[in-house]
Order: sequence, then structure tokens, then C-alpha cells
Amino acid sequence: MKLLTFSLLLSLTSGFISPRTSYLARPPVTKSGLFAKAGVYFGTVTGTTEDIATMIQDELTNQGISCADPVCVDNIQGHLAPVFAKHDTIIAGAPSYLKMRGEENIEQTGTAWDNVLNYDILCNHQCNLDDEEVRQVLQQKNVACFGVGDQICYPENFCDAVGELHSVFSQIGCKMYVKMPIDKETFSFTKSKAVKEGDHDSVGLLIDQDGQYDLTPLRIKMWVSKLVDDGFFA
Repeated sequence: MKLLTFSLLLSLTSGFISPRTSYLARPPVTKSGLFAKAGVYFGTVTGTTEDIATMIQDELTNQGISCADPVCVDNIQGHLAPVFAKHDTIIAGAPSYLKMRGEENIEQTGTAWDNVLNYDILCNHQCNLDDEEVRQVLQQKNVACFGVGDQICYPENFCDAVGELHSVFSQIGCKMYVKMPIDKETFSFTKSKAVKEGDHDSVGLLIDQDGQYDLTPLRIKMWVSKLVDDGFFA
């Protein structure tokens, strides 16, 4: 189990934006020029997570939710706290894969999210925002997580990054949405950090674009609809 603390979230990048700056001075807008209520942030290696992020944006638009263009976390300049403050709601997504360190399997996303999820990478991080200021920006903000994985190749680690991102934001004090029932007739994975032990629901949207791409549009539609119904954008 990785050590996750809310202070790690600010270490995604090395830049610094003063917490005293007005974060809402230039809120992101949609193509129509309207304030973007939702911000979609993703990490990607092959481009699959970006594709899903774009599909989520399209579905949000279809359901009348203003959403800025998805942002790759690797391209963010400065800390995430002031960036996230620009939106009422945050949707965060990442891929999952295993990597070898010696004889040990370690789970990473292969993206800048790893700077948040892996404590050993951050032991010497520099940060000019203290914990209280982080809480003031992110606490009680609505957050939902999504991710992509491969059930056939990684049945015991499917979409683990979804569960890890959920834990990070939850420990900060964000309001986490939404649990989704796991359909055993369509999902075949055996284990995932996105599904808590003894639970039958996932803590976010799980996508298998390798083996079940045909189910992706419906899964996204159902997830976004549940976000709307549960008051995520209220």
C-alpha cells in the first residue's frame, strides 16, 4: 500500500503559483465562451486515456454540462491546487500498468500522476504551499475518477489507478463521486483497487478499451448520467 497524503498532490510539477493569487481570475471557458463547470484531467501513455477523456467531455456536453477541453497532467505548468480551483468539479483519469523494480512489481500510470501516487519519488519534493492552504482550495470540491485497463492481461490489477486517485483526493477531503455497480456478466477482472474489499461497486468509471471497446460509449453515458443524478454538478 502506497503512502498517500494530501500534501503529495501539490508535487505533480515543480512550478509554483502563489496561493494568494486569485485562482478564478481567468476561469477556463468552453468553445462557446461559457464558464466551464467541469474540468477533465488525464494522464496518458498510448493516447487511450485521452480518447476516453474526450468521450467524457462529449457526453457531458450532450447532457448539458459545460466542460473545458480535457487537460493532460503532464502539460500542466505549476501546481494542481490553483489549476483545480478553476472548476466547480474535477474529473481525473489515468491508465494502469505494472513495472518491474528488481524482482518487485510496482504499479504506475506512466504519467505525471505517478508523482502524486508514489511517495518514494517525492521524498525530496519542493513545495511552497502549506497543507492548510491546500485544504482551503481542494477540500469539499466534487471529484470523480476514471481509468483504463486490460482485464485479460492484468486481471488482478485492473484499473488500479482509479482506486489510487480516489484515495488521494478522498484523503484531501474532496467529496468523491460516484460508485458504479460491477456487472459480472461484462466485467471479468478478479481484483482492482477501484473496488473495495467486500464491495460490489467500483469507486469510479472503469474502461477496458482493449477487449471491450464496444461497451465504452454506454459505460461512459451511464456514468455521466449517474454523476448528474447524484448531484455531482449541482
